[in-house]
This record gives sequence, C-alpha cells and structure tokens, in this order.
Amino acid sequence: MLETTNIVRKYAGVLDVPLSSLSRVAFFAFEPLRVYRAMQAHASQLVWFRKLFIVFSRYTCVNTFQALSVGGNR
Repeated sequence: MLETTNIVRKYAGVLDVPLSSLSRVAFFAFEPLRVYRAMQAHASQLVWFRKLFIVFSRYTCVNTFQALSVGGNR
C-alpha cells in the first residue's frame, strides 16, 4: 500500500528523496513530463493546482510502500 506522508514531506518534492531512501520499499522515478502528459489525457482533471502538485509533490518522483497484512498474518 502507498505510504501517506505528512504535508511537509508531501510537498518537499525531490528534497524528500534522501529520507524516502531509508524506507524498506521505495520506487524512484523522476519523470514530471510523463506525469504531466498523463494528466493531459484527462484534461478536465488538469486544473491549476494539479499542475503545482506535479511540480512540488514528492509523489511525482518517489513513492514508498508499506506491506499489507492479510487476515492478521504478516
């Protein structure tokens, strides 16, 4: 499951990469143009604040994950 971070880390962008690299499972891909093009495919969703989100959000360049426990088993 995608890890949720606090508001400071969420908008730290690439500055959050060193902290995220300490996570057990992290996925790094700095491709803001690809994200922008994907959002253009859904033009009604590409409003001004989402353009800012693409530029400043850590989720554009790094995602960290937590393991799901199913039925109480780990």
